[in-house]
Amino acid sequence: MNDTGLGVGEAIELIDTWLVARNRGQLNPAEKLLISAAWENRKYEDVAEDSGYNADYLRQAGQGLWRTLSLVIGKKVTKTRLRTMIEGKKRELARHQLSKIYSKEPRGELDPPEFVVLGRRPPTVEQYFGYKAELAMLRQSVLERQCVIVVGQAGIGKSSLVSNLLESLKVSVDNHFEKVVWQSMSSHANLDSLLEEIFDCLSLEPYDSTQDLSVHVTKLIAILRRERTLIVLDGIEEIFKGATNDKLYGENDNYGWFFKQMMERSHSSCLLITTREPFKDLAFAETCGQSVRIMDLKGLGQDAYGFLESQGLTDVDDGFRLLIQRYRSNPFLLKLVAARIRSYFGGDVDAFIQCDSILMSESLQQALDTQFKLGIWTSLEKQLMQIMAHNDENSEGIPFQEYLRFSKNKKVIYRCMSLLQR
Repeated sequence: MNDTGLGVGEAIELIDTWLVARNRGQLNPAEKLLISAAWENRKYEDVAEDSGYNADYLRQAGQGLWRTLSLVIGKKVTKTRLRTMIEGKKRELARHQLSKIYSKEPRGELDPPEFVVLGRRPPTVEQYFGYKAELAMLRQSVLERQCVIVVGQAGIGKSSLVSNLLESLKVSVDNHFEKVVWQSMSSHANLDSLLEEIFDCLSLEPYDSTQDLSVHVTKLIAILRRERTLIVLDGIEEIFKGATNDKLYGENDNYGWFFKQMMERSHSSCLLITTREPFKDLAFAETCGQSVRIMDLKGLGQDAYGFLESQGLTDVDDGFRLLIQRYRSNPFLLKLVAARIRSYFGGDVDAFIQCDSILMSESLQQALDTQFKLGIWTSLEKQLMQIMAHNDENSEGIPFQEYLRFSKNKKVIYRCMSLLQR
């Protein structure tokens, strides 16, 4: 007999508590069904037959759930090991609770570590949808890596994801950060400006811009070894202005050197970056096993359906799927288009779909304008991007071979298609 006496109902309550503490949200009905099935060692096919769910759907949903629970518990969770892992986790927490009761320390092991957010204010997230797996991966990454980069197009939710990470760390017992420094990169045209504000946030000695940068970075890394700090650089694409294929950072080569120092020199902190543009040099460093991880946000995926419902729209005749496909499940664009549908079409998604091309052109043109201003694309790349964007709006897409009419450089075409898909 198990000494925990843990039933499936209590197990579901425990899991819900752990997930909510990490801002993942409670189990949905299908996931609760999966927990019950694993608890009773039932096959997916049997559960599907009794519940009406498709067996393949349950199997796929189960794989995602086991991965999430593995991150929560800290050990690999599978369907067959779930019960053992949950009961073991409960016993572990019970022992910690006893230690807390009899400890003379004012803060026990189960109390979330206190940490302060310094610098600029992170964005407030009123309602958060999707990115549950991405949030879990981001939590794990900032604990394991010295540099983490979140890449995604404008409005995809990069800043909101990181802000949500901070909220989850505040209530997490496994958070090891003592401080968070949040910096908006729109305020820092050069590295001296950034380091000066970071020095001020961490109460270091006054920053002397006449000294060599290597001296300041050495001082910063020394404090990052002693005090575990999460440094967030939000919107770092600003530093790419004027960049070329030969000069990845344009006139800001010092930033490339700084990122390399933060990645290669040993410390117990993490540099977390959000950007619209990928880092070619750091992407290569990741493949070489350096202490860096790059996360590419692709959009809300299936959670976009719930997001559209939260915006007061009703799915009729496959309208949601078409909106999600055309706007690539970008939450910011979906929010904008939902407001237009309510205002101009009385909430009629189908009516909007019929005359969507003009509105879509405006959205894509705005995104392209923003990217073009960074100055890191060649004239040929810009021309191809405009053609691809136009074709993407007005047809089901043009085959790759058709673009060879404009350029025989397949590498350039692949790059343009990849950037537009982001």
